[in-house]
Amino acid sequence: MIYLPPNDTLIEGTLKENIVFFNDVSDSTLYQTLRYCDLESLVSRLSHGIDTNIGLKFKDLSSGEKRKISLARVLVRVPRVLLLDEPTMHISEDDKKNIIESLKTFQRNHGITMIIATHDKELYEIADKVITL
Repeated sequence: MIYLPPNDTLIEGTLKENIVFFNDVSDSTLYQTLRYCDLESLVSRLSHGIDTNIGLKFKDLSSGEKRKISLARVLVRVPRVLLLDEPTMHISEDDKKNIIESLKTFQRNHGITMIIATHDKELYEIADKVITL
């Protein structure tokens, strides 16, 4: 099981290093994950693409972009069980719709179990079962 916490923790290094996070990941899996997490526009905007050092303070990244990078870090490992805590937090409404569709596609394509803790009712459409506390 892989867990996406509600707080985004990035490391000093390139965008690629922040996503693969010391895991052996093929380029095709990496680029597919960029699409799932709606990060292609960020990559095209960066001076050296995915190999751009995003720095320690990450001052050029929005909260939503940081969240997408954190989401990419867990998806790129293609876990069998994925626990997501507020996966769309800080992501704009337009981007959130894309992320929700991507999570549905990811779940369907990889046959994973996804457990989502959220206040965002839009994420309910991914669920086979919703438990409200």
